[in-house]
Amino acid sequence: MTDLTEVKGSRRSAGSLSRLHEAHVLHARIKGLKALLQLQKSQVEKLNDQLYSDTPAGTAARRLLDLKRSKMP
Repeated sequence: MTDLTEVKGSRRSAGSLSRLHEAHVLHARIKGLKALLQLQKSQVEKLNDQLYSDTPAGTAARRLLDLKRSKMP
């Protein structure tokens, strides 16, 4: 027969393993979110480079953006 301390110990081990598994899952999610964030950052940088290019279109885009910003309260 199993005594009460062994039962409590096995429950604690199962709880610890469950928390460890949850931590691994959370870590994987965070890693995936960081990768998505890095992708979005590179996309924003690319768009920013296009917006602030030294072409006439880039100059016009900057002026339009400045006008919109100046009209905002």
